[in-house]
Amino acid sequence: MGENCFREMDFECEIIRDPVFELVTNQTVTTSKHTKIACEIMKKIGDINLILFCGGDGTARDIVNQ
Repeated sequence: MGENCFREMDFECEIIRDPVFELVTNQTVTTSKHTKIACEIMKKIGDINLILFCGGDGTARDIVNQ
């Protein structure tokens, strides 16, 4: 969900892990479920300076509502 783009541009980032992400074989085929899980993990991390995401209104709602 963006990891490859960050690596290609040499951005420093922390990759979050969850078993549900291991099932994704094509990073262009993620769902609202994946976004919500990522948000829950980020909330537990706590010290987040920036969340950069690319998506539409639905993705934005998923992030804000978590």
